[in-house]
Amino acid sequence: MRQEDDPFLSLMRFLEGKTDHSKRVSKALEDIWESFICNIIWVFFLFLVLFIALAFASPILLSSDNQTLTNAGAFAHVLIGILGLCHQLPYRSLMWGTIPFPLCARCLGIYAGAISGFATIALIRPPKQMTKFWFPILAAIPISIDGVTQTIMLLRESNNALRILTGFIFSFGILAYLANSFLRRWHPSFPIKIRKPFAVFFDSMAALFLFYLVLAVFAAEIGTDYMTVGQARSMALSLSSIDNPVQVKAFFISSTAALSILADPYYPSHRGNVMDMVREADFSKDRIMHFSGEKVAQPMPDNATLTQMLSILSERDHRLGIWAVAVLEEEAVKKDASFIESGAGQYYLFDGFTGQMILEKRFKSPSEKA
Repeated sequence: MRQEDDPFLSLMRFLEGKTDHSKRVSKALEDIWESFICNIIWVFFLFLVLFIALAFASPILLSSDNQTLTNAGAFAHVLIGILGLCHQLPYRSLMWGTIPFPLCARCLGIYAGAISGFATIALIRPPKQMTKFWFPILAAIPISIDGVTQTIMLLRESNNALRILTGFIFSFGILAYLANSFLRRWHPSFPIKIRKPFAVFFDSMAALFLFYLVLAVFAAEIGTDYMTVGQARSMALSLSSIDNPVQVKAFFISSTAALSILADPYYPSHRGNVMDMVREADFSKDRIMHFSGEKVAQPMPDNATLTQMLSILSERDHRLGIWAVAVLEEEAVKKDASFIESGAGQYYLFDGFTGQMILEKRFKSPSEKA
């Protein structure tokens, strides 16, 4: 038998990649693996985009009296608060009516910039400047100046437009540099792989399915409806002794706002009845004690379900968001993007997760105080 006709030797040459056929098969397998890796990365990126989009939409959803929409909005809003990704100060956040976004203006800019920066990996020919080492350094200068002069040196207080702009520039520069200097080098065919019609459809459907799965599992695990804005108003009216209120205003207090306004040196220039009430509440002071280490929270019980853990966390320091409702006897004064500055009436705080009333306080008009 000739050597080239020996099946065992032919198999060995194939496995060693010495034949033309084995080289073609190897190339095809490498191409399949490369496509798989590129599309998996893009699916998870699209999933994060969907989640951040939900977070941005959460105040709109929370303003609805539809229970399903409220639950979805609360999930995104509260999750960001639990993870501690943002201080959530209401006067440093954009507002949808009376509900602040779950991310402050700077964080909103950072997330938007990060998404935009990473998305440049899909460009066939990105600008060469994005791959230069000085690109992320230059992008970090504006946010450094704005942040240091405000937070560390206390020379000035920034504004939301500047916070969004500097946050966007910073994260865009970092992510665009990383995506195009490293990811593109490791997977040079990335832009081509994810732009194919089948890949676009598959990646989008996979990201949507993954997103739906996470929401469905979380909703099933909790099994508790979040308090809607309408329910908060109705409860406040049922408790109030004011017969004909001029206004009934409901505000959402973000998960970490109570802690942040206590620690913010600029708070005095943003004071208001609603935030003063939150700031003076016992749960806010307890949270400061936990944060400073003066008080240790009791550990969660073993084998607690997700619902039980959230309930314990909510009752411990009302960390899962609060509805503040003002039943007013006069037109309220509201400034900037903050909550009510002044307005006579009865004010209530309700835990958004359990629906329990936390605190009630009456604010008098200037004439009554006199």
